[in-house]
Order: sequence, then C-alpha cells, then structure tokens
Amino acid sequence: IEFGRAGLAGLRGKGPGLWVYALLLLLASLGGLAGLNGLDVSVRYSLGFVGGLWAASALYLAARKSDTRSGRWLSLAGIAIFLYAVATVVSVPAVSFPPSSWLNRDVFSHVFGFPVAMVRGAIAIIAASSLWAFSRIPSAERGVVSEPKHVFRPVAAMLVVIAAGWMVTEFAGNVARDQTRKEADLYV
Repeated sequence: IEFGRAGLAGLRGKGPGLWVYALLLLLASLGGLAGLNGLDVSVRYSLGFVGGLWAASALYLAARKSDTRSGRWLSLAGIAIFLYAVATVVSVPAVSFPPSSWLNRDVFSHVFGFPVAMVRGAIAIIAASSLWAFSRIPSAERGVVSEPKHVFRPVAAMLVVIAAGWMVTEFAGNVARDQTRKEADLYV
C-alpha cells in the first residue's frame, strides 16, 4: 500500500495522505462482523486489492516516464501486479457478503480445475522477474548495457516447479482421500 501511495504521490505530485490508512483499516475491520473469514476477506479487499491497484498504477506511471527498455520491464511488472491484485479478490474464502459470496477460491477451482494460488504464484514470479530485469538496467549516468539475457529461463523453471508441485499435491490428496474411504468402508 505504501509503495503505491507514495509512488503515486511522488509521480503525480499529489495523492492521498497518510490519513488513508485510517479509512482502509476501518473498511478492513468491518469484515470482522462476519467472523474471521469475513475479516480475512475484507482485509484482502481493502488492503490487498487497493494496495495492488495503487502499486500497479505507480509502476505504470513510472514506465511512461522511463526510456523504452526500462519502461517495458516496469510495464510488465505493473500488469503483473494488477493481475495479482485481481487474483487477491478471487482467492478469498466464501463469506456472506459480495463479491465473495459468488466469486471466491472454491468457485475458481471448480470452474478452472486448479487453485487460484497457483495463478497467484505464477503472477508473482512474473512481477519479481520483471522488477529484477528492470534493476539490471543501469541508469543513464552509468552508461547503457545490453538487455538482461535469459530472464525468462528462471521464470519458466519456476512455473514448471509450481505446476509440478500442484500436480503432486493433487495426487497425494487423491491418494489420501481414497485411503480414508477404504478405512471408512472397513468399519462399516
């Protein structure tokens, strides 16, 4: 949240002051009226989603003010952080108030067949890799070097690890579920 708030204020010359934290914390705490899951959801909506949108906006504005090479990496990071913010809204547990009552991690898993956490992990890898690539481009005062090479090799490797981990977890879960059913059948 602070990265986005301060970044937008610095790039635009104006933006919300520190008072915005009081408002966001008030909104976050209102979910507590629906229990711990409600608090989890409202914190993700008010802090995670808002912070993600602000951070993505700050990166977008910084990319527009950067040269073409570094601007590309900042733009990609901004897009990834925006998608991560959207995924934050989808990765909440189901509670009684919208949009969580109809858009949550269980609905996502049912519709797409894989967990939203896997998508969030992949998006985080893309954001981190983009920011890493951006950091590898020196400023104009230090001279210009070539683009960071092979930045997508580690990204591809991490995506494979995430997908393989999900598949192994699903397999292990199915085996455990079958074993539990067999044990239950023995006692019936």
